[in-house]
Amino acid sequence: MYALWSRACGLMALLYLLINPNLVLAGNVSGSVTSDTTWTLAGSPVVITDSVTVLSGRTLTIEPGVVVKFNAGTILVIGGKLVAAGTVANPITFTSSLASPSTGSWRNVTFLSSSDANSVLAYCFFEYGGSGTNGATVFYATGAPPIRIASTTIRYSAGHGVNVRSSSPRISASIFRENVGYGIYSDLVTSMVVDSTIANKNIQGGIRIPINSSPTVKNTEVDSNGTGIFIDNSSAPVIQNNKIRRNNIGIQFTGVGTTQPTISQNTISNNTTWGFLNTSTSTTVLARDNYWGSDAGPFHAGLNPTGLGDKISNNVDFQPWIILAPPSPVTEVTVNTISSNTTWESGVFWIKTSSGNTLTVSSGVTLTINPGVIVKFAGSKRLTINGTLVANATPDSIIVFTSERDDPYGGDSNGDGGATIPSRGLWDMVYLNAGGNNSSVLNHCLFRFGGSSGNGNVRVDARTPLISNSSFTQSSNYGLFLYNGSNGSVTGCTFGSNSLDGVVIQSASPQFNRIRAVNNSRYGILANSGSIQFSVRSSVLNNNSYGIVADAGSGGATLVSLDSSD
Repeated sequence: MYALWSRACGLMALLYLLINPNLVLAGNVSGSVTSDTTWTLAGSPVVITDSVTVLSGRTLTIEPGVVVKFNAGTILVIGGKLVAAGTVANPITFTSSLASPSTGSWRNVTFLSSSDANSVLAYCFFEYGGSGTNGATVFYATGAPPIRIASTTIRYSAGHGVNVRSSSPRISASIFRENVGYGIYSDLVTSMVVDSTIANKNIQGGIRIPINSSPTVKNTEVDSNGTGIFIDNSSAPVIQNNKIRRNNIGIQFTGVGTTQPTISQNTISNNTTWGFLNTSTSTTVLARDNYWGSDAGPFHAGLNPTGLGDKISNNVDFQPWIILAPPSPVTEVTVNTISSNTTWESGVFWIKTSSGNTLTVSSGVTLTINPGVIVKFAGSKRLTINGTLVANATPDSIIVFTSERDDPYGGDSNGDGGATIPSRGLWDMVYLNAGGNNSSVLNHCLFRFGGSSGNGNVRVDARTPLISNSSFTQSSNYGLFLYNGSNGSVTGCTFGSNSLDGVVIQSASPQFNRIRAVNNSRYGILANSGSIQFSVRSSVLNNNSYGIVADAGSGGATLVSLDSSD
């Protein structure tokens, strides 16, 4: 009975082949596909013993579940049409025929310029390819049509996962992982679309965008690669809603052309060396409205020295950035005078004096600002302290003094929906006026975007407050102005990216310990009037026009000590 059944099956298979002579049921293949051909599941695995070329005008169909194995150095060239449409349950596998394969055990699948644009790569699985001159497991030759790649995995390539060259395919819901080169690579102009894809653990990088190109990368995870996304000179890609994490460099950019890229709404976090590196020294790239791994924003020594997120290079415009914390409640301060001891406990305090530009804390009165409070100033407003200011915060809960436009801190307090962004000189200063006591404290504070009246973010007259662990940045003039006998100590502070100087000293003799004055447009420290004696110890002053300038005129200036500083 079994013998009769087996004989019947054999006769049926022979009849099937006679009716469908171009089916490949089993065995080895090589040479040219000269007529429409199907590689069947019944004949799987199909072994490519020598390179195979599908001629122009011909179609090779590979059924779901088929395993295609390549001998060493072999290649599948598509000059016609390839229909490789697997399913979730039965993907099509392209792999090595070796018992113990490794990267580069076979060459690739190459689409030529004559390839049919209606070719299909869906639910496929590629591994161990990428040897040879083209260095990719899937390669689009110059002029190849934009053949879509969907729901496909490419891994263990000796080169790139895919090289689209000058083609512009849509790559969606796919995975490119553990390739030696880039997961997705192009070396000529492309406008490819990468959507809902994963580029993971590729040694050289996740995605490479070539010169003068305008591709789109969206809804994609770029994780644990060498460089997450590399953008070559004069490209203007759209990079939105991606997770760019745990790479050595998150995004690397080499120079802006005539059109700025769109890089926004991404999470760029936990990248080990740089979150964003712009290697151009002459052009600034826009990278606003991204989340950098911390609500405090990315770290930049001059522009955002209190940032706890990824590190940002120069020539990257990252402000404003996205915060995940809900907006803070806002208290509008419309009075002109605080005449009794007052504590600002939590949230945002928005200084909007009803008349004039100054909110004054009266003599003998203490204003206490709790850790975590954000003080925002309407245009040109000033906080003058004739009494005492106690702003004593912690590293994890700093106090911020900034513009009403500074949405990263406290949210969109002025309710303009992000229509305005902060810039230098939007508010005046915090002014510790002569005549008050010496009990004021500025500890773990951040001052941004002040200096509108030609002073600094903070001005101290004839007072010796405790100033420590604070940052003074992006003033339209100075970070800190010490005047007329302000002889106290300034410890552990950063003065960066101010339009003129980090610190200005006039007729005062302060002591600076462990400070950083970096990236100020003019001087790190300027002593320029009156009899001045000051010391600088264990400090860093770099990337300013000059680190320290002592020019006090006829009064004379004496640098008492410059110790262990760079």
